[in-house]
Amino acid sequence: MKILTTEHENIKLGRVEVPQARFFRCDLALDVHVENSLKETATLHLYTDLLLSGAGKYSREDFLNSLNALGVTLDISCSKGMVLISVQSLKEHTSKVLSLIETMFTEPHFAKPELTRAIETLINNLTLAEEDARSVARNSFANTLYAFPDRRFVHPPALLKKVVEEVSQADVRSLHVRAMSAKWTLTIGGEVDVIDTVYKRIAKLQKSGTPTQKSTSSPLSLSNRKIVMNHIPGRQNVELAIGGSVPMTLTDKEYVAFAFGISVLGKGGGFSGRLMSTVREKEGLTYGIYAYPEAFTTTETGHWRIMTFFSTKDLKQGITSTLREVNAIRTKGITPVELKRFKVILKTSSTLIYDSLSSTVAYVEELQLRGLTLEQQIELMEKMQKLTLSEVNQALKKYLNSDLITISGAGPTKAVTTILNSFKQSS
Repeated sequence: MKILTTEHENIKLGRVEVPQARFFRCDLALDVHVENSLKETATLHLYTDLLLSGAGKYSREDFLNSLNALGVTLDISCSKGMVLISVQSLKEHTSKVLSLIETMFTEPHFAKPELTRAIETLINNLTLAEEDARSVARNSFANTLYAFPDRRFVHPPALLKKVVEEVSQADVRSLHVRAMSAKWTLTIGGEVDVIDTVYKRIAKLQKSGTPTQKSTSSPLSLSNRKIVMNHIPGRQNVELAIGGSVPMTLTDKEYVAFAFGISVLGKGGGFSGRLMSTVREKEGLTYGIYAYPEAFTTTETGHWRIMTFFSTKDLKQGITSTLREVNAIRTKGITPVELKRFKVILKTSSTLIYDSLSSTVAYVEELQLRGLTLEQQIELMEKMQKLTLSEVNQALKKYLNSDLITISGAGPTKAVTTILNSFKQSS
């Protein structure tokens, strides 16, 4: 496997070259972020539906049937002001698949009946999203850290539903024009000749013009703890997002040390992190509890976030135990044994990313979206293996401040309002 990342005019390109690969995968992100308004966000959601709802000689049903007949996986979604497209197909169908994608981009219908259907579908999906306690907790958490119109600010589903029906065919067509001349991030995996073919045909689709002008990021600074509650009746547990802002980017010399320390606190998956070994295993207060450094790019600051849930009866002890572990790792740091063990764990987990073509393509695409070349990421991993105990502990002490955090809860919060409010003041 050979991986390359380059930039060609308005396209960032990642190549994952795998000899004798039987299939190819292509991930494409079109950055259309401008103002992150309610209507812009609603239009973006509808656009991702309508791209698959008929083009050229194909009706929606014909287009989807043509993809299914070829065994193609074509997913289109949106996130943070970007249209995200992922295609996976056997290599013998490359030409036919690309022809369908070309038609989708160059001859979209955006028909009125399909827009009406897409609006109804989106309203239904937004209604379901209001009941997704984990997402509600995470999004409410994000909105205490990032101000509108930052792309990381998330509009509540209830507000989006109010503007969905205002979106017109003209709005969707206008967004399509922007998307075709926006900054594209593209990663293709497969045999070399297949990659060359896919790139040439997709690159021809991009229109010349000025890429979308994005609004600047707007991180917020908390002066004390913030408690956010979203009552979702009928739930048994309170989903939680706990964490805070970190004023540094991926290029900051302390980032690697901080990210390493967060992994020791609660590495996602398995039981290696402190939070899983204590709050779950020893105390039995939850099923899963993990911590992540998130939203960091080479140009934007990010945050750390703990995700977990507790029953209403265990909520007070659960949050108390969680904050206890945060304070402990901040004040006492990690141990020499943990430093050595997690260097092995993180090296092994990074190796597993390259286990399949599909996972590698997704990984390289994410790196590019964060502003990193593969060489820069390798350099970060090498720095991680050279970290000292002092570097990790200093970064944790400096940036892991439990006095300036958000605790965002979603679920049966009315029954535990007093408990959640009791954490407004640090102990």
